[in-house]
Amino acid sequence: MSSRFPALLALAIATSLGVVSLAHARAEAAPVIRATTLDDFRSQASRVRADMAANGRYAGLSETDRHTIEADLARIDALLQKRGTSSALRDGEQVDLLNAQEEVNALLTRNDGERLVCTLERRTGSKMMQKNCMTVADRNELRRKTNDAAQQMHQGSQLNWDGSGSQ
Repeated sequence: MSSRFPALLALAIATSLGVVSLAHARAEAAPVIRATTLDDFRSQASRVRADMAANGRYAGLSETDRHTIEADLARIDALLQKRGTSSALRDGEQVDLLNAQEEVNALLTRNDGERLVCTLERRTGSKMMQKNCMTVADRNELRRKTNDAAQQMHQGSQLNWDGSGSQ
C-alpha cells in the first residue's frame, strides 16, 4: 500500500461530498503579526487596522473578533513598550506576547477576504462536477448582489390591493 493512499482517500471522500476547500497561498504565508521590535510591530498593527476597515482585506471580522484583536494588539504594544524588543522580554512576558500574536494571526487568517476557496459544484443538467474558485471577499460580494437582485425582483412583482402591479 502506497504512503499516498491516506491522502488520496481523504481527497476522494472530500470530493464525493461535493466540496473541497483550498487555502490561498497568501493565507498560509508568513503571519500578519510577528512582533520583534516596537517600531516593526506598530507598522504591522497599523496595516492590520487599515485592513479591518469597511472595504479592507479583513472587513468580514465580527465585532467580537475586532475587539479581541484590538485587545491583543494593545497587549503586545504594552509588552514591547516595556522592554523594547521581544528578545528582551522575560519568559512569562514572551509567552503572553506569543499567545497574543497567535490569537491575532488565527483570527485574521480565518477571516482573510483574499483567501481562495474552491468548491466542486454539479452544473444544472449535467452529472459532471466543475471546480469553482473565488476569494472569500468575491463570494460575499456575489452573495450580496444576488440577494439585492432577488429583493428587487420580489418588490417589483408585488401587487397592490386593487390588483395592479406596484412599479
